[in-house]
Amino acid sequence: MIFRHPLRSKAAATEQTPWEISVDVDIQLALALSRASVNALLALSPHAAAVVRDALAREVDALQAQNDPPSLAAASSVLDLLRKAA
Repeated sequence: MIFRHPLRSKAAATEQTPWEISVDVDIQLALALSRASVNALLALSPHAAAVVRDALAREVDALQAQNDPPSLAAASSVLDLLRKAA
């Protein structure tokens, strides 16, 4: 998923600047590394999985408490990751 600023028009969204492309690549790389790390920790042991789930649950609570669209979207993504890993 590539982040697009919600206020940009569809026409403008098709032509990214080099800066936007590098930010998208950085974000996608960070997300892939995060998912791989979480999945590895969840598979490591039952204790590690419980610790990771607890930590992610606290992060979800903190994100939901911010109650803004990016935070709620991030919280939803983390919950989706946890559901898929269960």
